Amino acid sequence: EAPTRAQSIARPTLSKYKTLPDLSHNTLLPELVKSGNEGLRLRPLGVLKAAGCRVGVDSDAMKAQVRENLLRPAYDVRKFYKSTGVWQGIARSAIFEHITLFVIALNALWIWIDTDFNSSEVLVEALPVFQVVEHSFIVFFSFLPTLFLL
Repeated sequence: EAPTRAQSIARPTLSKYKTLPDLSHNTLLPELVKSGNEGLRLRPLGVLKAAGCRVGVDSDAMKAQVRENLLRPAYDVRKFYKSTGVWQGIARSAIFEHITLFVIALNALWIWIDTDFNSSEVLVEALPVFQVVEHSFIVFFSFLPTLFLL
């Protein structure tokens, strides 16, 4: 007797799965498989591997990719700087790097202050303190690309 549509939905058949040997000692990550006429049963991951089913990712390929990424030299923009001159010395300086990161953090803080306390629509109509600070950031951040081109 053929099952009704409701029975088919309630109890799906997985005819593409084959019967697997019982290795009940392995209880890692059970998977659903069809086992004979018993319907769906939980089978351990080790059983699926023993039956030749592909489960998860290929660990050897993943290890090779990790090794390749670890052996690849780290990206360093300083490789593209000129090797002589005052400006490349400033650009390579750790002090300059820390100052730049500090100014970026200060700019983020200033955006918060400007958003909360500056009610003018355009910079020309803002209080002088807002204009001076905004222009200071413009000068600093315009100087950076110029420094790297020199």
